[in-house]
Amino acid sequence: MTTEKAGNDAQVVSTPDKNEIDTKTELSVAEGQADLDVEDVVNAAEQHEFSAEQLRKLLWKVDRILLPAMWVASGTQFADKVSIATQATFGLREDTGLVGQQYSWLTTIFYISFLVSEGPANYVLQRLALGPTVAISMFIWGVIVLCIAFAQNFTQLMVLRFLQGVAECTTYPALLILTASFYTKREHAMRSVIWGSSNSGMDIITSLINYGIGMEAQKHPGGLAAWRGISLFLGSLTIVLSFITYYVFGTPREVRWLNPEEKRMVAIRIVDSQTGTDAQKRAEWKWDQVKVAIKDPQTYFLFFLVLVNSIPNGVLFMMASVVPSFVGMLALALLPKTGYLWARWAMFLITIFGNVAGPLIWTLVPSNIAGRTKKSVTSTVLFVAYCAGNSIGAQVFRAQDAPLYIPAIVVCSTMYGLEIVIMICWRAYYMWENKRRDKAVEAMGLTKQEAEHQGRLNAEMDMTDYENIHFRYTLVTYLTAGYPSIEASVEILLGLQAGGAGTSLHSNRLLDSQLANLTDVIELGVPFTDPIADGPTIQRANTEALSSGVTIRVVLELVRDARSKGLTTPVLLMGYYNPFLTYGEKRLLQECKEVGINGFIVVDLPPEEAVTFRDFCAQEGLSYIPLISPATSDHRMKLLCKLADSFIYIVSRMGVTGATGTLSASLPELLARVKRYSANVPLAVGFGVSTREHFLDLAKIADAVVIGSKIIEIVSQAPAGVQAKKVQQFCAQVSGRSETSSHSITSGLTMSENTPDDLQSKNGEVRVNSTRLDDVELRRVADEDPLDVCENILPPRFGEFGGQYVPESLVDCLTQLEVGFSKVKDDADFWEEYRSYYDYIGRPSRLHLAKRLTEHTGGANIYLKREDLNHTGSHKINNALGQVLLARRLGKTEIIADTGAGQHGVATATICALFGMKCTIYMGAEDARRQALNVFRIKLLGAQVFVVEAGTKTLRDAVNEALRAWVANLDTTHFVIGSAIGPHPFPLIVRTFQSVIGNETKQQMLELTGRLPDAVVACVGGGSNAAGIFYPFSCDPSVALLGIEAAGDGLNTARHSATLTTGSKGVLHGVRTYVLQNEHGQILDTHSISAGLDYPGVGPELSFWKDSQRVTYQAASNVAALSGFRLMSQLEGIIPALESSHAIYGAIELAKSMPKGKNIVICLSGRGDKDVQNVADELPKLGPQIGWDLRF
Repeated sequence: MTTEKAGNDAQVVSTPDKNEIDTKTELSVAEGQADLDVEDVVNAAEQHEFSAEQLRKLLWKVDRILLPAMWVASGTQFADKVSIATQATFGLREDTGLVGQQYSWLTTIFYISFLVSEGPANYVLQRLALGPTVAISMFIWGVIVLCIAFAQNFTQLMVLRFLQGVAECTTYPALLILTASFYTKREHAMRSVIWGSSNSGMDIITSLINYGIGMEAQKHPGGLAAWRGISLFLGSLTIVLSFITYYVFGTPREVRWLNPEEKRMVAIRIVDSQTGTDAQKRAEWKWDQVKVAIKDPQTYFLFFLVLVNSIPNGVLFMMASVVPSFVGMLALALLPKTGYLWARWAMFLITIFGNVAGPLIWTLVPSNIAGRTKKSVTSTVLFVAYCAGNSIGAQVFRAQDAPLYIPAIVVCSTMYGLEIVIMICWRAYYMWENKRRDKAVEAMGLTKQEAEHQGRLNAEMDMTDYENIHFRYTLVTYLTAGYPSIEASVEILLGLQAGGAGTSLHSNRLLDSQLANLTDVIELGVPFTDPIADGPTIQRANTEALSSGVTIRVVLELVRDARSKGLTTPVLLMGYYNPFLTYGEKRLLQECKEVGINGFIVVDLPPEEAVTFRDFCAQEGLSYIPLISPATSDHRMKLLCKLADSFIYIVSRMGVTGATGTLSASLPELLARVKRYSANVPLAVGFGVSTREHFLDLAKIADAVVIGSKIIEIVSQAPAGVQAKKVQQFCAQVSGRSETSSHSITSGLTMSENTPDDLQSKNGEVRVNSTRLDDVELRRVADEDPLDVCENILPPRFGEFGGQYVPESLVDCLTQLEVGFSKVKDDADFWEEYRSYYDYIGRPSRLHLAKRLTEHTGGANIYLKREDLNHTGSHKINNALGQVLLARRLGKTEIIADTGAGQHGVATATICALFGMKCTIYMGAEDARRQALNVFRIKLLGAQVFVVEAGTKTLRDAVNEALRAWVANLDTTHFVIGSAIGPHPFPLIVRTFQSVIGNETKQQMLELTGRLPDAVVACVGGGSNAAGIFYPFSCDPSVALLGIEAAGDGLNTARHSATLTTGSKGVLHGVRTYVLQNEHGQILDTHSISAGLDYPGVGPELSFWKDSQRVTYQAASNVAALSGFRLMSQLEGIIPALESSHAIYGAIELAKSMPKGKNIVICLSGRGDKDVQNVADELPKLGPQIGWDLRF
């Protein structure tokens, strides 16, 4: 092995020669343990030889067998050690004549012996098989505990306690070795906390038993003393457990409960930690590693941190002799009723909480120390500090300080403060050291693949973390493609790479299919017109990019250009499904592979379609990254984890994207939930991350940190020409790397690039990610029943239309809404309550013949279903009442709603006023201008109006903003969507509550005419009134159904809203339906004289009726609508809403084509007083076309 000097005299270790270290497979026949080929292990890890399911099953087996044994061993050692406190309560001090500080010395002598024995114990564990060594030690200490039962005086107790410390000193070092040998870095903390929790858990169990023994002994005076019985019990238990330890404990090479393939899998799992596996039996003691450990600042940070943590721990044992350990209550009655009893108990509890950090500190050894001898030395130092601290702590509570023990309280408080200071200093050291190593690696001239690969090989050669320059003690960025311009985007991508590639993927696991490439990933956002999960920053970036002409084709060429200029960082396309769907999924994936894109994050893809999309990705060797939010159910989480083939994106908080000042306190709990199902797939955390502090905080618990909105902010604020440099500086600062370094500071999450053949020579060898699921597994996931995947109770689709194309954070609330609605839709009590408000809302609404209008047409009879007579002036109150009643049953206290014409806003505000609920209405600025009267009415009713300035400033934009607001406040808020649009179950809910219109119409027509109508006509925007009146007739083929859309300025122009007449299938606002979109999948701007029809989508059921030909759809222009408005006003004395005027015009034309005697019903959905001013404004331009001039 050779060393070289590189950059700032950093020592760089080159690749070991083959003749120095033989890495071929050897077989130790005597031990029956095979050495693994180091190169083979490293390459197998990088190529994902084993599937996610195989690794998941292996981890479960290790947890199932090893963790309980570790828990019991750790807990038994602790229980035996502290049992002296319970024994003191039951007569130990009196029977053995302990006086003064002699009892305290029984604790101190234990730790003194523990201290002096720790070095030899670590040496023995390095040289001998771990399992038998620990088992023998455990057996011996069990015998010693038995002997304590027969001690007669202080001297005998001191000797036995000393020997007990000697025998027990192998346990904790062995537990650290087991943690490092079987688990990856990111698993260390959780597993250590689990086995460390045994200190309390086992103590609770044994304290109960000890207390039982003591109370039983007190019933038989003159028999075996209670404290002696406790020793006999604990000693016998320890001896029995030693035999279990013999079988279970050992390194992966040594244990008998793993087969050869599983042992290989364990090595492959943890190779990326770069702390070494036991793939080869390199157990020789290396004195050079002892010297390295002595010189390493980590050793001293660890020593003093453990020391100051352990001094209060010693206090715990001392106080336990006064207040029993089981919550201080089991033997409380036995204590003398003197003052300060409860104060002592409170202090006891405080010290317990103060020592929770202990097991987490210990995990720093397996996570950050490499080299087996160095690990042993460092572990020795750890336990020397542990023993010294506990010894000191035991002497802090001195008898002469009773009863207040002021000096002891001061010492404990000081130690906790020093603990914080040491951790801050240690963290600063790691930041500095990582930067130094980056410079050294850069000076070596290695490619990223070579550097990562070499780091793993070095670790397997038993190098220390100091020697292995590639080791890192422990950034994925987001940029909207084409922002701030197409040309600048390429330079910014290169700046992200140069600065550390933005959002960090620092992982303890290798995901690459080939050699390790690099650890950072760039998320390239595909702009979309309606990004409902994104906050204002990324919304603006989307809008500007689209105005610059960015399409998917442009995005692909942008990446191709960046690759040709040296971009080697993996690139993921992140966006919404509709542009991908419109482009063609298979075509998109093939072209992405050609230009060098590595995978996809699709924000709003349902799991049942994600399975298919994931299949397509796998066929092209691309990654699919699922998203998981705090609201994701365990059932859904399990499926999403199965779909992951490189990492999982964790949405850190509810709401939309955007930089924030703080991170969610519940994030560790969310990550713990995900890890139950993720089988070690790395976890990347995003949403709200914006600072170096955020990055470092997340680095402790996650494998990757995602930064998006902050980067967009930096780009927007930087002058043209320096945006790339500003981004580079920010990424370098937040990641802690030098700006010129192209190497990651992280330790493992990697993805290899795929680039076109003609770029290979420029960028070096790059490879496509392999899938982590084998073909059989992939097909099994793909074949799962979609309804089971979605957990839907009610049918989520109408044919191919419908579904839930929403951000993950909305799914759980939609599920809750579906469950709630499924309970009330057939609940007689609910509908009785609903009908109890009929007098208030004006139901049933009237139906009558429009005589003069019928005479005017000269054809079929025209009947009017007068929804305009309802309270608030439209059909909207039917749905508003039903949804607010539903929200109340769901426990919601606040209501938000969208509105276009303002009628739904007024209706919702009215019902909220009735029930005393807070109400916020979202309305586009253009609609608010056109419907100023309704805006004022909403405010009069006590609701707030949020005017939306984004986009076209109409209903579509109001829906976008309302959805974003709902995402951020799901716990308390219900979104009363105004039309039959949106994700399931909204279309079903709206149609159900609005069906009162059609049901009444049926009954009323039968009463008036004795038969069903021949045709029913309704205007169609989103579709609420049309769905309400059409649905009850949908199974009556004798009734023709006609929907009239808004043709605006004409279907031959771009200014219309005729979705069903001219639109195509797509996804908008969480639902697959007909939409108005361009050839790139971007939603088009719409126009109508009526604000309520000014929407580029339609309810999915109406789309289904179109394709099934159950409903005929036509379009009426602004001029035609004005004609209907005029005729209804002047012939029937009814001023209709402009929305209804479209249906009136369509019905008139239909009636003219039908013979007399036929019957047509128009759904007169609303009254027109809200539109009078708008009509007055439009008449000078449109009136002359129909001969209507009201100027005077």
